[in-house]
Amino acid sequence: MPDGKNKIIDDKSLVWLDTLADNYSANNQLHNLIESTDTGLWERNIETNVAWWSPKFCQLLGYNYGEIDTSYTYFIDQLVHPDDREVVYNAFQNHLKNQTPYKVEFRMLNKAGAYCWFESSGKAWLDKNGKPVRMIGAITDIDAKKRAEIEFQNSLDLLNDQNKRLQNFAHIVSHNLRSHSGNLQFMVNLYDHEDSVEEQKVIFNNIRSISENLSLTIDHLNEAVKIQTQINKDLKPVDFNSVFKNTLKALKTLIAETKTEISSDFSLCPTIDYVPVYVESIFLNLITNSIKYKHPDRDPKILCRSYKENGDSYLTVEDNGLGIDLQMNGDKVFGMYKTFHNNPDARGIGLFLTRNQIESLGGCIKIESAVNFGTKFTIRLL
Repeated sequence: MPDGKNKIIDDKSLVWLDTLADNYSANNQLHNLIESTDTGLWERNIETNVAWWSPKFCQLLGYNYGEIDTSYTYFIDQLVHPDDREVVYNAFQNHLKNQTPYKVEFRMLNKAGAYCWFESSGKAWLDKNGKPVRMIGAITDIDAKKRAEIEFQNSLDLLNDQNKRLQNFAHIVSHNLRSHSGNLQFMVNLYDHEDSVEEQKVIFNNIRSISENLSLTIDHLNEAVKIQTQINKDLKPVDFNSVFKNTLKALKTLIAETKTEISSDFSLCPTIDYVPVYVESIFLNLITNSIKYKHPDRDPKILCRSYKENGDSYLTVEDNGLGIDLQMNGDKVFGMYKTFHNNPDARGIGLFLTRNQIESLGGCIKIESAVNFGTKFTIRLL
């Protein structure tokens, strides 16, 4: 990068900048003290946007002194992370207008091309008319501390989310088991008060049916519990295309009978470190759902894609089926035993388990849908 001085076209600014550098170098004791810390100094001419950065400031970003442009415009447009620019700008404006302390945390791009966290603080100096003319401050490397804080907060958020899901799960268990036990108790009382052998047979068949449903419910609840206990299961490399092809083989008959057209594109994210059985379950449940809830007037079409965005891995499954009225049922889509179409094979357990598998590893699943147009599931895996 060009020397900062070559960017200055105003003679007055050039004199100011050279004076700053000379004064800094002249005080060897202060120079040595500051250079021994992870703190770099900066000064900005508010009127011209010309800036001066100490050698340590440059070093913290991986540059040699004089190797990087020294201007506020370059700082805010090229060094500061795009998501943090507004935060930095607002902190500066609040300091000038409201005299609030200028102390802000943000990310800057270093010479290696990575963003690191810094804390910057400073103070504006006023002329005799009370107008801010320059600002002096320092930056400190807080990357390790900030990343530890973020990791801790993410862990705390995940723990809170797991606690909420466990509470919801406890309510589901309580409700479902109470419902089955109430039905069983009712039938047993009928049986005890019925003298007709034929009626007792009918009642006993009802008891058998309730018992079978109770057993199935316990199996579903047990499967959900397993998901929670497998959170720390080792992640392994999973090839999306391989799992996708295996899913198609498992559903070969159903796909042929319904004339379903399924396509895929995993080129943008071919693999992921994940729990293999979870990826298989996601494909199986979502593809089966798309076929099960196909539109009666057209053959099913399903598209599966994977991609990366902001460092996260995503998987989408999109169909042209019946769709769901999200205004009416959006908050129930992933609920246990929730169904939205009159399909005799619907149990309302697949999406519930799929969501729990995804969230147990810190991911999330979202749905976009329109009645008679189709549904798209977007899954942030990791």
